Amino acid sequence: MKRTAAFITALTMAFSVCAISASAINGDVNGDGKVNVTDISIIAAHVKGKKLLNDERKARADVNGDEKINISDITFVAAHVKGKRLLKEEPALNNRALVEYDFGMFKEAVGGEYELTTINEGQPDMDVLAVYNFDVFPNTYFIFGNRGRDCIKMTESGVLTFDKDVFEKGMNDTVPAQVIQVENGGKIGDTGCVVGMKYSELKVKLGLGKAVVENSSLSPNIRTIINGVNWNLVFNDEATRKAVKNKHINPDTLRSDEFTFEELGIDPVCTYAISSSNMVFPTYSFERLKDDMNGEYDVEVVSIGQAAGAAMYNDEVFPNIRFVFRPDNMNLFKETADGYEVDRKKFEKIPGETFVYAVEYLPGAEIPGRGGAKVGMKYSELKEHISLGKAYKTPSEFSPVIDISMPGEDWMLVFDDPSIQNAIKDISIFGDEKFSFEDYNIDPKSTRMVWFNEHL
Repeated sequence: MKRTAAFITALTMAFSVCAISASAINGDVNGDGKVNVTDISIIAAHVKGKKLLNDERKARADVNGDEKINISDITFVAAHVKGKRLLKEEPALNNRALVEYDFGMFKEAVGGEYELTTINEGQPDMDVLAVYNFDVFPNTYFIFGNRGRDCIKMTESGVLTFDKDVFEKGMNDTVPAQVIQVENGGKIGDTGCVVGMKYSELKVKLGLGKAVVENSSLSPNIRTIINGVNWNLVFNDEATRKAVKNKHINPDTLRSDEFTFEELGIDPVCTYAISSSNMVFPTYSFERLKDDMNGEYDVEVVSIGQAAGAAMYNDEVFPNIRFVFRPDNMNLFKETADGYEVDRKKFEKIPGETFVYAVEYLPGAEIPGRGGAKVGMKYSELKEHISLGKAYKTPSEFSPVIDISMPGEDWMLVFDDPSIQNAIKDISIFGDEKFSFEDYNIDPKSTRMVWFNEHL
């Protein structure tokens, strides 16, 4: 996937602005103590093959830490020069797991250049839309959920086509990667392992456990955790399929008993590596939460928007997260001398299949799949992990907020920080007027992240 010389030249000229000083050597390719348009030109000359860098300069030019010098590095340095996203001595992407990218970060990493395709997730007729740029992420597909699927069209001859403009209109930059699928030669995280290695090699390096056969074409496989991220290593070659063909799949779990490849006398090749983002909690029912909390939880009254809800929580299992219920025809509160509290006996009678009405993340709660980002961080810190859009005011205490996408759901990231209320006091709460915190020269702390079940 090559960029034209005209594009790189135009990009270089576009950033002929005042340099931003940087004490870090990251991005300072010529070593003059500054990161500016000169460094962009030097990297561009290397990418075009006109003037190659030596090893020392390569180390400073590889600002995204992928061990290659390409258009992605030009994009990062250019963003620094414009002041949009400053480089650090340790680049943010260097330690970011693939599933911690949102669509905006993916576009930034690939310089806006990517292709669309469909891949199979393992079940018949379950093809999903995927994006890729093999120059930046070799043999790696990013799946961002169902948004943008209107871009897929089929010609009269049965060939699928993809309209990138339609795709981007259906997306927004905060949509997170839900699944990463890596094929032959692609990297398995930052372990030094690649798809195509044998099981025996991977076991030594990754400490793999037992395998299972699942009711999927991406099977047999071994599920493992690498650097805190879930991975599913698939060993789906013909010899392995023959060796496991007699493994019984339990109809209740749709998977076989666990086994080792050693006991079958085989050493299969890894054919796929699949990583998935962490689960978020709107799918949880009351019964499931009780099970996950081992029946140990506290309850409290919470304010949800302009109403009250009854929240259950166990900070040892789900730190700083509140699960809110408002089931029909159930008054869960009782009056006390100090106001109202949740009636525990009534709360415990909530039907087990009742789904949560809202989920609230309090300061300190980790935002799933976003590289360690937490509620309570400042806006500028969160932008390191999430492609945040503009904010808007609401008539409730959830104000101002920025909408962000999580796997399968949209959330509100709340910045109810007293330090900013005066700055935005003249913005209407009813006019759908959006604004950026940068315009007001403020950097508020996030105070909550909230999801509502719109169907309840």
